[in-house]
Amino acid sequence: MSKIIQSTTLRLVANHDEALEEVKRVKKFMEGKGVGVRAFWAIEAGAESGTATVAFEFANAAAWAELVDSQDPELERMRRRGAEANVTVNTALLQEIDLS
Repeated sequence: MSKIIQSTTLRLVANHDEALEEVKRVKKFMEGKGVGVRAFWAIEAGAESGTATVAFEFANAAAWAELVDSQDPELERMRRRGAEANVTVNTALLQEIDLS
């Protein structure tokens, strides 16, 4: 089975420290659900762009679907905070391709 990556690109124009702490809270929570989390600055856009991408790595599509269907109260609060922050530039749902 191939991994599923759900990514969210954010534009952080203020409160960088607060945003970093939120991403760390999300990482801790999601890793507790068995999801790998990594974050990246988009350096080709320049550090001043404040653009970052957070990638959530799921073992397979079933693991992704299970979390999407979850009604876990903390997950619902996390989703709400993300929507209310109004910083999302782009999202993507990717399937890893095995090139071996």
